[in-house]
Amino acid sequence: NLNTAYVFCNYMNENLAKKETFEEFYSGAMDNLLEYADELYADVNECYKHMSEKMPNPVRTLLVDDCIDKGKDYNADGARWSWSIVNFAGTINVIESLLAIRDIVYEKKEMGAEEFLELLNSEDELFYKRLKKCPHYGVNDEKADSLAKDFFAKIFGSNKGKKLHFGEGFLTSSIQFTTYVYRGKGVGPTPDGRKNGEPLCDSLSPIFGNDKK
Repeated sequence: NLNTAYVFCNYMNENLAKKETFEEFYSGAMDNLLEYADELYADVNECYKHMSEKMPNPVRTLLVDDCIDKGKDYNADGARWSWSIVNFAGTINVIESLLAIRDIVYEKKEMGAEEFLELLNSEDELFYKRLKKCPHYGVNDEKADSLAKDFFAKIFGSNKGKKLHFGEGFLTSSIQFTTYVYRGKGVGPTPDGRKNGEPLCDSLSPIFGNDKK
């Protein structure tokens, strides 16, 4: 599981003031996220390798198709189909944050990056009201959804060419169920309107309160 909101928040605080254009900031943020994704795929592969060598699963081996016929344990490529789901939490928080940064800092130039971060991290109430007026994902805003489409293509396409230790490969997703609550506890304020430690978005739904269209 990769907490994209956590990774993005750290990158934003360290790099926003260094980027002259939104395109430069967005490109850097995506490169950073994809580097973490590559590390996640590698970690999952190591886990699969370890399980295949050290963690036999006799109950599943007996009950899952093809394990007995192959003479292989469930955790050692015995199952007919083997996939690993790689989950990206907080993706909509990142998209909403990008939309707010683009709107306030780069397009309308209402304030510089340093002031933006200062107001965000101090959780200034007037600033948070301003964030609510930014474009939002998932409410039929074509420009906002266009950015989301590009972001999704990069994040959920990061599994291309990645080989699993055994089996068919990786499936990318953003499914939080109830985990969006505790996943947000270690994440600082984000420009989607979240305050420090508040829950992340619920899977791929619009941010709470924005889905009015």
